[in-house]
Amino acid sequence: HDIFRVWSSMDDHDVVIVCIEAVDNHFVMANEELFAPKSSATAAHYVISGHLEYTIHPRLCRAMLTDEVKEQVWSEVWVTEAALWVIWQHEGKMESVSSCQLLRVDAARLAAVMERCGPAAFVVKQYAVNYHRRLVMAVPPHAEYPNDLVVPYTMVSSLLSFHVSLAIFEQALLTGTLKMTEVQARAMRKEISNQVCFVNQAEGGRLERILGIAVLRVQQLSAPAFFLAQVGELVQGSVTVARVLLPASKLGAGEAPKQGLDRLTSKMMGTLFEDLDLLGTEEEESSEESERYGMRTVYRKVVHRAYARPLHLLEGLFFGPDDLATCPLGDRHFYQLPSKRNVQLFTWLTQDEFDFLKVEGAAEWLSWLQQKWLPMKEI
Repeated sequence: HDIFRVWSSMDDHDVVIVCIEAVDNHFVMANEELFAPKSSATAAHYVISGHLEYTIHPRLCRAMLTDEVKEQVWSEVWVTEAALWVIWQHEGKMESVSSCQLLRVDAARLAAVMERCGPAAFVVKQYAVNYHRRLVMAVPPHAEYPNDLVVPYTMVSSLLSFHVSLAIFEQALLTGTLKMTEVQARAMRKEISNQVCFVNQAEGGRLERILGIAVLRVQQLSAPAFFLAQVGELVQGSVTVARVLLPASKLGAGEAPKQGLDRLTSKMMGTLFEDLDLLGTEEEESSEESERYGMRTVYRKVVHRAYARPLHLLEGLFFGPDDLATCPLGDRHFYQLPSKRNVQLFTWLTQDEFDFLKVEGAAEWLSWLQQKWLPMKEI
């Protein structure tokens, strides 16, 4: 688990004691019940090998289900991690389909070891506190209800302070695990300290740069095919960029996705739309190699889906009929919002229009913006 990997990087002796005193091998034969709904959880399990089946019954869980849900569980999966950090009752039933080998981490014995450990254990306690906060916040429409397999938004990197990321980064530089120029290192320290990104140690010891992002996909209540999108940006009031994306906000260290959503909607509500009706959330993850830092960058997005009523009577930006006659999108309303030193341009798009502006029509769209928007940049 990532939290034990972080702990080990700071004090591997502590983790050796945890393995000796709080972790056991647990063998299960086929067709055995590992736990039942509503029973008290006393340990977390990591599946080393084998096949299990997890069942949630609609009358025995918090989730508003109409039918029984079954999920197949294979190797390299953590089961009931919540038992280590909170008082937890099982939401479903876990049964073995085949013979299985599990690692069992006893919650009470882990807590006893942590009380005797050094300062590094404080990081784990901080993770436990923030894990509990995320668990109690996991309520629709901001998140799915938690269960024995998933507690939403509890990735280790998002639950630890930026000081931990900075310590992991400096340790990797010191040991040579990560190689950077001094210019790159200074830029990375600044990003971590400003909570622009987190640094996490992945399997194999390789460091990852992680960015948490809250995204808003809001559709028109009266015309659901249209959703709000940013279609341009004036950088420092002079450089026009054809930036086509959904409204988004970066998440700081320990910041819950709902906080990012609140920050987004606070500047848009009453200006771009009103009567926001949240439907639910989805998690998306992508990654790429960062050319700037020479390390893997992971983008963890929480997409908030919603309906809203657009506002068209807006003081600010209005293109004239002659401008709209040459607009690649045709006649429609545009909105501009200030964002720190920049100004962002928004409109409502269909998925086909969104895809067109990002790929085939990107050059045409940039050309139109540079001709028509830049002279009107003053709000």
